[in-house]
Amino acid sequence: MTLTVEDNNGNTSTCAATVTVEDTTDPQALCQDATVTLDATGNGSVTAAQIDNGSNDACGIASLSLDQTAFDCSEVGVNAVLLTVTDNNGKTSTCSATVTVEDDTDPQALCQDATVTLDATGNGSISAAQIDNGSNDACGILSLSLDQTAFDCSDVGINAVLLTVTDNNGNTSTCSATVTVEDTTDPEALCQDITIALDPSGNASITAAQIDNGSNDACGIASLSLDQTAFDCSDVGINAVLLTVEDNNGNTSTCSATVTVEDTTDPQALCQDITIALNPSGNGSVAAAQIDNGSNDACGILSLSLDQTAFDCSEVGQ
Repeated sequence: MTLTVEDNNGNTSTCAATVTVEDTTDPQALCQDATVTLDATGNGSVTAAQIDNGSNDACGIASLSLDQTAFDCSEVGVNAVLLTVTDNNGKTSTCSATVTVEDDTDPQALCQDATVTLDATGNGSISAAQIDNGSNDACGILSLSLDQTAFDCSDVGINAVLLTVTDNNGNTSTCSATVTVEDTTDPEALCQDITIALDPSGNASITAAQIDNGSNDACGIASLSLDQTAFDCSDVGINAVLLTVEDNNGNTSTCSATVTVEDTTDPQALCQDITIALNPSGNGSVAAAQIDNGSNDACGILSLSLDQTAFDCSEVGQ
């Protein structure tokens, strides 16, 4: 610039000088808090513009920058960030703000069906891990839980269960699966020997319950059956029978027992009177068959015998 100097008589002179103008005022940095929601991959971001709350400078703002713009699952919660404001003349100011990182994405719940075999006591169980089929979440799985883990005889067949998957930030999802409960344990077949007597007609019968000696199964007995229940004279003596025990779920077991058949009914003895003539030597005889009048027994007659078969003159008469 030029300086002109004029004296009192109108004479002038000039000289030149340089004026250097400086901007020494820092910009005003103004911040505001922000919230970042992570996406399904567990990542999120924020820009300096989102944190800026009207930062300004008389000579204008050249740039805004943040010390952290990217966030992931490890930063869920409250995070401090620093905003740097640079004006057009290179002056800077900073302010701090809070970035709250949130994970509101539910985990992916994946289920698979399973089979539970009851033990000898009629009980079985399953864990959530057995139903889980790779449930996942970008921020990690905290827990798996099932609405039913214990099963008994009343659950034999198909059962629907619900798996609840909770991620590390409290978000939950569910999926359903089928648990097939099976009873593959055979019942315990217990037998006892018995003795039976034929009736006067030479017949007798028994029931499975008479042979059963407390057969049992955790899920209950459906039926008892014998391979032979009717006996007659041809079975007098020792007979082997087989008891089949079936439980409520179709499993079977067998045991054997001895049925001793006895014939305790006396034969029916029927007699008839006869007359015999002594021979010339004064002797005579009679056979049991001549006295028999149709004696009988359901199991047959083995023999007939008389207490006296020979007669002589001393017995003439009755």
